Amino acid sequence: MTLKTNTIENHKTKGQLSDAIVHRELQNQKQPIFLRFLHISLWTIASIILVVLLLELSFDLANVGEEDFLKVDPIFGFTHLNDKFVTFRTEGYSQSQINNNEFRDNLYTLAKAKNTYRIVVLGDSKVAGFEVPRENTFSKILERSLNEKYSQKHFEVMNCGMSGYSTGQEYLLFTQKLLKYKPDMAILAYNFADSDENIPAMKALPRPYFSLDKNNALTIDWHFVDELLNSRQAKYYANFDWLHRNSHILGMWYKTALNVSNNKTYKIIVSLFDKPFNYLQSKVFSHYANPNFDLSFRSEIQSLQIPVANIAQKEENKIPTITNLSEGNLWANEFYSYCQARKYQEKVTAEILKQFNAQCSAHHCPLVVLGLPAPNNSIFYFHELKGISKLAQDYNFKFIDLNKYFPSLAPMEKSPYYILVHFSSAGHALVAKTIMNQLFSQTQFK
Repeated sequence: MTLKTNTIENHKTKGQLSDAIVHRELQNQKQPIFLRFLHISLWTIASIILVVLLLELSFDLANVGEEDFLKVDPIFGFTHLNDKFVTFRTEGYSQSQINNNEFRDNLYTLAKAKNTYRIVVLGDSKVAGFEVPRENTFSKILERSLNEKYSQKHFEVMNCGMSGYSTGQEYLLFTQKLLKYKPDMAILAYNFADSDENIPAMKALPRPYFSLDKNNALTIDWHFVDELLNSRQAKYYANFDWLHRNSHILGMWYKTALNVSNNKTYKIIVSLFDKPFNYLQSKVFSHYANPNFDLSFRSEIQSLQIPVANIAQKEENKIPTITNLSEGNLWANEFYSYCQARKYQEKVTAEILKQFNAQCSAHHCPLVVLGLPAPNNSIFYFHELKGISKLAQDYNFKFIDLNKYFPSLAPMEKSPYYILVHFSSAGHALVAKTIMNQLFSQTQFK
């Protein structure tokens, strides 16, 4: 009897529920269409916002999407994003904060404390060292080693490495930002392909490029920087700075797009959405003004050059050349053209280094150039290093060829001193040890 009663009650309850659902549906149908559409739209928007927030929270907890750390700059084209926390996984692993001055280091004051010896280290990603913890970069190892060895003096070694920078950008970085710190020494890391990056190529990055006028004086071309400053990308960085700094989803999208940018399938998918996406972007960004960059510094930079006597032997003339070229020998003609282009690149690089050294001398800050190690088939690069060595003798600056202290390696050969192409912690330690042995004697700071 009890079972039957329960069954009847259950049927009544289910019937009441069914009636309620039917009643609600009838009520919904009686609503105006626009209210029903509004109701669905609000639920959809709320669901999307919830999903985005959950994704952001998940990525934040997992430290994913924290590798987008570059921003637009009117002087250098691009630079590190100041006050940005970076979790780097592309090669190796590290977590570190970029300081307010856009360097991956401690925040140093402009004024030096008494009895302080300050060294600035310039270079590209091999100096910045995102692949290893910050304290394992050779700048920080060198700083610790110097303070341990010479306790009577306080040493500050500033890691001013900037990812992707050319020698020309590093020269501008030194004159425009680092001289204010009154450095006692400047160490410039010269890397494979740096001479290529000083002059514009077919696929030029948005950076200042250098050439020589008829008097062999350096001139700066801002064309590619100006293109970037007037682009939608610059508008995005200027008007959506908070998102650029804090959105893990956008950071993840940036990394994914970077990793698969040469994939054929990715290119096909992007091409399908390219036109509508660009149209939407143009409509969105049309409401935002172009960022207002002060470009008055350009004439000042050009006038910074110090007259330098051309006493150096012309090392660029020693680049391999081919004689007895024939019209049928296309490879020989191409190689000859390549050699001629290399001559010009080396000449431009030599002038940048001479100007760099002149600025260092004028501010009582000796220049040291490090020739970074490269694979053993880098014939033209090794030739460049020989030229820089001769330049160092003629213009009285120090040159250290690190290839003499690292084991010779074939391209892509594995080594404990590298992760892939960048230094491992062991590689950074070897660089710091070499600098200590080559630059700092027992009696220098007594």
